[in-house]
Amino acid sequence: MDQLSAPNGLCVDNDQIIYIAECPNHRIAEWTCGATTGRVVAGGNGKGNRSDQLSGPADVIIDKERDSLIICDYHSKRVVRWPRQNDITGETIISNVGCWGLTMDDDGFLYVVDYDNHEVRRYRMGESQGTVVAGGNGQGNRLDQLNQPTYVFVDYDHSVYVSDCENHRVMKWMEGAKQGIVVAGGRGQGNCLTQLSNPRGIIVDQLGTVYIADHKNHRIVRWPQAATQGNIIVGENGGGSDLNQLSAPIGLSFDQEGIPNIPVKVRWAKNGVTVAEDHEAGNATNQLDRPFGLFDEDDGTIFIADHWNDRIVQWKVGDTNGQVVAGGFGGGNPLNGPTDVLINKETDSLTICDWENRRVLRWSRRSGTIQGENLIKRIDCYGLTIDDQRYLYISDIEKHEVRRFQIGEKNGTLVAGGNDKGADFNQLNRSTFLFVDGQQTVYVSDTYNHRVMK
Repeated sequence: MDQLSAPNGLCVDNDQIIYIAECPNHRIAEWTCGATTGRVVAGGNGKGNRSDQLSGPADVIIDKERDSLIICDYHSKRVVRWPRQNDITGETIISNVGCWGLTMDDDGFLYVVDYDNHEVRRYRMGESQGTVVAGGNGQGNRLDQLNQPTYVFVDYDHSVYVSDCENHRVMKWMEGAKQGIVVAGGRGQGNCLTQLSNPRGIIVDQLGTVYIADHKNHRIVRWPQAATQGNIIVGENGGGSDLNQLSAPIGLSFDQEGIPNIPVKVRWAKNGVTVAEDHEAGNATNQLDRPFGLFDEDDGTIFIADHWNDRIVQWKVGDTNGQVVAGGFGGGNPLNGPTDVLINKETDSLTICDWENRRVLRWSRRSGTIQGENLIKRIDCYGLTIDDQRYLYISDIEKHEVRRFQIGEKNGTLVAGGNDKGADFNQLNRSTFLFVDGQQTVYVSDTYNHRVMK
């Protein structure tokens, strides 16, 4: 079996095995990474509603606890569980549901998109009715309605993200909410970066960035949290079968490395491209000298801590020269060996680790700004980040610790390390860069211990 026909939803297991809902062939196909042929693991016995058949399957997920596949068998109006151990029949676990997409949360609850009833329901295993968690107020475009929803994603906070297909938007319903909020699209059908066209598969990362199979625009788009427009990450050359094109993508999944898996027969280049500086080290606007930390803005613009040039440089997508946006006057004030930078959208400013000056600066992005404002002094700041609650996290390389600060606070709260230099699990040794996820878990580059700590 070396062909697929109109693949829909898909999922990827820890061994990089891909399971694909192959709608017109009424089967689930399994493809091992690197294989030239797949194999049928569910259905494949013609269209029908017998226990060994499927009829237009639209989505599939893996239930690791029971080592089984759970399948949206759309035309049979049922959800089917199918063992992964070469079983030839499945078991109906939910009946009379126009199931198009489904997912499972960490507590084992199953979320099912009912395409026909314009709603999403959450089911405890063994439950037959479920609870409405999104939509359920008839077909429409109000914030408490959906219009032919397709795929669904649930985050760690049990917020439900739904592809509201015919409203050309993605909706987020927080747990217990009576209505949703638009997180992508919602400005009519179209191909502008502010629009979607019949969105299908969706994935949300730990930063709240939504990745969408923008079906009729033949592309995969990314919408950062609170963004007013998306950006294209795969397929910006129109629909087609060339290696730089997609044709009506539907399903979307990430592998363990965070790489999108898209059920179309294409391969994308493994090599990266240089987006900032491709010359010898120097201080011209098309050069960098020992770049350290960087920050990627919603539109793809990159801000770089150009360490030895004592400046922050901005590079827009496609530019051959950068633009100095902070410092650049030589060592000392206003910047001296910056190591990291981020953007604070609320204040429209840069927050900068001014390492050699032992301080954290806020630098306005307004044109003509020639110096920053001290936020925190007497700190050997090397890396920094900000969480969804606007807390600032700073890595102090000399004290081997990470502290969390409310904006305006001077001392902060210790959140990692702080027990002198060392290699024990409560210690760090020259902590440098860091990341904070949606649960405020801190990840630290523990440089001289040659490890990353969580």
